[in-house]
Amino acid sequence: MKTLRHGTHLGLAAGLLLTALLSVPSAARADEPESVAIVFNLEGAPMPGLPPDAAVIRQAALEILTALTGASHRPAADRAGTEDLVRRHRVRSCAALPAAFLADLRSELGAETLLAVTVLADNGSLTATVRAIGTGQGRVEALGIAAATVSEGTWQRSLADALRRAMPPDAPGHRGGAPLLILSSRGIGLDAQAVRTATACLLAAAVADTNWSVIDPALAAGSALDTGRDPARLDKEGRAQLAERFGITWVVLPEVVSFGQVDGNANAAPDYLADGPAAGPRQVTDMTITLRLLDLRTGRIRAASSIMMPGGTPTGWFGVIHPMTELDQMREGAENLWPRFKHLLEDPTS
Repeated sequence: MKTLRHGTHLGLAAGLLLTALLSVPSAARADEPESVAIVFNLEGAPMPGLPPDAAVIRQAALEILTALTGASHRPAADRAGTEDLVRRHRVRSCAALPAAFLADLRSELGAETLLAVTVLADNGSLTATVRAIGTGQGRVEALGIAAATVSEGTWQRSLADALRRAMPPDAPGHRGGAPLLILSSRGIGLDAQAVRTATACLLAAAVADTNWSVIDPALAAGSALDTGRDPARLDKEGRAQLAERFGITWVVLPEVVSFGQVDGNANAAPDYLADGPAAGPRQVTDMTITLRLLDLRTGRIRAASSIMMPGGTPTGWFGVIHPMTELDQMREGAENLWPRFKHLLEDPTS
């Protein structure tokens, strides 16, 4: 992997980003714009086309996100203050957020929204997930996911493209509807990063359903860690903690099962493969997504629904090939499954 010089390439990145961000629609508000705190995490592993220093990618991403929020007339909260709160509350990833962290973002920085941003570098692409979380109640106000392919010399443009397309529109503020907690997915045959992407796709489908006020699962994980419990352990004490903390009697338990994987570019030249993972999005042969409704009072499953998403490489009209990526499968599966599950959900929770 070639080493990039920080000053030269960040300067080039700034120029590219200004051009990319000019296309972001602005929506000025008559009232005082609310502040948005930004927390960024980079996951995955080094790969061809990316600088070896993760700090370079992080700095570029924060510049892009600050520009994006500014273009939407939502100024970013003080960067130094945000980083100080991240250290004080020991926030190590966007997958676990203490409630006190959100409260301090609101009280100390005046941030009404947290943008929890994760970028996954994997198999020649960058996948960005952006969750807009209300700092008052920890509700997911909006969510976006997008991926961009990376090649040598294009990482800045790819990063800007993924973040710009993942940036959700202005959050609608306080959402109505009953509180709903979708816990982090359990994955079989998938790595932890892919499982988190699956959870994000399910959250996006639920957030689009305005009948519910979706609690961010990172708060459940943060609450469990605060008390020294395993977030995945739902014994009697764990269920009681969730019920008391969030004032709910039901939670949704997702499960994602992959039945095998292939690389998106299995025919890459050997000398290229020696430098890192194969380029191109990873594909999944077959995938099953299941949603279960758990009664926190009894520990019983009261409803469940599943969907099977076939993998492979679909071929369209006239033999045109449309590769189905892992993200495509997860997004399509979540969007098709949620309408089925919501009817089961509305019955026992009514």
